[in-house]
Amino acid sequence: MSNTAKIAIIGAIVVILGILGIAGIGVAQYISMSNRNARLTNLFEAKQVESKTIHSEMWQTVKEIGGVTDAYASKFDSIYTHIMDARYAKGDGSLMKFVTEANPTFDSRLYEKLANVIEEKRIKFNGIQKDLLDIDREHNDLITTFPGTLFLSGAPRFKVQIVTSTRTEKAFESGKDDETFQMNGR
Repeated sequence: MSNTAKIAIIGAIVVILGILGIAGIGVAQYISMSNRNARLTNLFEAKQVESKTIHSEMWQTVKEIGGVTDAYASKFDSIYTHIMDARYAKGDGSLMKFVTEANPTFDSRLYEKLANVIEEKRIKFNGIQKDLLDIDREHNDLITTFPGTLFLSGAPRFKVQIVTSTRTEKAFESGKDDETFQMNGR
């Protein structure tokens, strides 16, 4: 076999190995991108369910603690009114004793607990909503940048369900939010 033939065979082997190497890299890249897409999809779907669960937990907890707080306030009011009526309705001047007597006091710790729970649950819910947005951004980066566009161009985008308020939606529609917070939601 001549040297030219040997060089041609070696050249062909190098080319074939190069093509196989490039194909192998392409297959490995495709597998990597597909796996990353699958992991992000699974994470996103799990976070969406977690978001709903946290939202439900938040409102159930607030509703339950709020009910206890309202019941306490109502019970306190009826007990206190009964005590005051029984002690001082006689018209014998005993009302002046009120100043020196130990009377039941309203404990505001339930309201403080309710306020703390609301704040804690809202922070937790806000965190999961931010997680969803971050996963969505990461997924969009994966499918819209190179080399992801080569392998995942047909991958569907996520549909993030972000929970906001009517007030927030109106503010973003108009570009203005001039309202200030007032007690009793007014």
